[in-house]
Amino acid sequence: MKLELIPVFELKPYHPNLHRPKYPYSNEEYDTFLNQVHKLNGFQYSLQPIVIGYNLYPIEQTSDFNILKILQDTIQNDKYGLEGGFALCKRTEGTITPLLTHRCCSDLNDIDSWLKLAEKDLNGFWIGHPMLSCEIQDNQIRFIEEEDEELEDILIPFVDFQIAAKELKDKLKNIRQQFLRIAIKHQLDLSKINELIRFTEYDQNKL
Repeated sequence: MKLELIPVFELKPYHPNLHRPKYPYSNEEYDTFLNQVHKLNGFQYSLQPIVIGYNLYPIEQTSDFNILKILQDTIQNDKYGLEGGFALCKRTEGTITPLLTHRCCSDLNDIDSWLKLAEKDLNGFWIGHPMLSCEIQDNQIRFIEEEDEELEDILIPFVDFQIAAKELKDKLKNIRQQFLRIAIKHQLDLSKINELIRFTEYDQNKL
């Protein structure tokens, strides 16, 4: 088992001409619905979620075409951050299982809490609502729901999380280079692009 922190876009599953499949629906039915939504919204059909049933898409597996569209849409809508965040996952023999993902009102620029946690800095841990807190005991990180969400606490090895955080920094370097290359090629406003990808500028020497 390997822990990973995966940067992901979040794409809303909505188009005015489509309706969600009636509940209960299978993962395959929902995946087909998402593909139709993204195609009608102007994305390439090749968008693949981190896991079927999630609206989260690994940035590293997103095509230049789709990244360009996301950047253009975000700038056009005057947003200050890219919708998405970071998915804490375990990978077992090629199978990814999300353990914890960003929450409501968070975006990709909300990276500090993840990386500070790897330094044992628990102050102000925030990845969106509903709120959760975390503690480190016996070389384990425990994520605790602060609101009555009736969810079990999540327990992971601290050392494995540190490794995932270090690997994340390398991913961010590559993402920054890719975004800037796309922005320059398509003559996007670099001042706005740099504002959107502040998450890639975290002090790379801190961990």
